[in-house]
Amino acid sequence: MIKKCLVCDKGFKTSPSRLKEGRGKFCSHSCSAIYTKNAFGSHRSDKVKKYLSAIQRGKHNSPKTEFKRGMAEEKHPQWKGAGAGRVSLHKWVTKHLGKPDKCEFCGATNQTRYEWANKSRKYFRELTDWIRLCVKCHRNYDDNANKAWVTRRRLTLI
Repeated sequence: MIKKCLVCDKGFKTSPSRLKEGRGKFCSHSCSAIYTKNAFGSHRSDKVKKYLSAIQRGKHNSPKTEFKRGMAEEKHPQWKGAGAGRVSLHKWVTKHLGKPDKCEFCGATNQTRYEWANKSRKYFRELTDWIRLCVKCHRNYDDNANKAWVTRRRLTLI
């Protein structure tokens, strides 16, 4: 398929799949660089202005589901509450309690990474149900090695 370059109007070959991906607009890397410089610099050519005005910048697919500044988390349309997963709860705890910097089991403060661990293992949305642990203590606390062994053993018996 022959397409005209957006910068120099020179014809060049491109494939429909590249156009579908939003690529295949320029005949060379140098034209792409010129376009980028003009598009994001202070001086834009009329052709670039025309092209950019055709693009709907800042368009939102669903404005009613986007998070607005000052909106409470619970009022967000995609709020899951008690149905949230483990990763979401860990992010929620980090947001409210901050990043841990000390292990509550071994007292280490020189580790490279600390994590929030759930005390009850039921993952309630309560800030008092979480403790700070270094990675080693967190693995021991969750007993991941034993759980993996039990699972493998159960699968081999089936």
